[in-house]
Amino acid sequence: MKVFISWSGEGTASHKIALALHDWLPCVINVIRPFVSTEDIQKGERGLSIIEEQLRDSGFGIICVTRENYKAAWLLFEAGALSNNLNRVPVVPFLFGLSPSELRGSPLIQFQATINTSKESVKKLLKSLNNACGDKGLQESLLDKAFEMWYPEFEKSLSCIKTEINLPEDKSSEKIDINRSILEEILEISHSNQRTLSSTDPFSSKVFYSMLIKPYEFIVEFEIDNGNIIKNVIQVTEGKSLSDVLDEIYFMIKIVNVRAFTYLIEWMLQDKNSGRELVVSGVQSFIPAHILFERDSIWKVKFLTEPYVACIESTRRWYRN
Repeated sequence: MKVFISWSGEGTASHKIALALHDWLPCVINVIRPFVSTEDIQKGERGLSIIEEQLRDSGFGIICVTRENYKAAWLLFEAGALSNNLNRVPVVPFLFGLSPSELRGSPLIQFQATINTSKESVKKLLKSLNNACGDKGLQESLLDKAFEMWYPEFEKSLSCIKTEINLPEDKSSEKIDINRSILEEILEISHSNQRTLSSTDPFSSKVFYSMLIKPYEFIVEFEIDNGNIIKNVIQVTEGKSLSDVLDEIYFMIKIVNVRAFTYLIEWMLQDKNSGRELVVSGVQSFIPAHILFERDSIWKVKFLTEPYVACIESTRRWYRN
């Protein structure tokens, strides 16, 4: 079974955890084939195309989450792409250095998380992975033995990562704040209810994209033949994707003879403030609009004389940082 392991920030704790899981998981369940982009994309391959393929074909997703990256756009995109694909893939955030209650404000709070400091929590993750393997999974007794044999190795890897990034010692033995304890109990009940609903509601997986609290606007401007600048307001609402925004902009700019479905061929968007160019392809067009376009930002339409050619490495880095 293919397992997609998502991370953000090369060389960070998130990346190191992804690598540790990549090496460890097949030791416990040998039919697992984990994917980490820095390890499993060969030189010369089209990186983004490989990632899209893995997001589409994987049977399980693990999101490596730290205090620094739990709102990272790329991490949220990959989690959303996994949870909303046709196979209804299970998605589990693997928390390192933070608790489930600290995910407030992130769409990841809707998923049942694994806590790195809890052996029992990690074991539940392995049981979920084993169940997802179907007939190829291990018998429960064999899984228990394999987990007990290999867990010390994984625990050692996590300990090394903590040392490298100077993560404070786990304080779970100290008195836990009562409000956090209550919140995490509520989260557990909420996740249980969501799993029940998911078994009957075919649309429940789309809830991942419902985290926009209040609609807002941003501006798109472009130049017409006579040199005049036209400005239009784009409203970002719940459920609106990047693809919806691009379609809306196309109908604004087609007055300058731009053909349909030619983003990155005849035109593209550039953040007027930062100069950042918006480079997307394939499944990335389903990123929720509110993740990419900030409130009151201004985006300029650049008309292209030839198709845009992006550097795969720099494009991936733009999303992951």
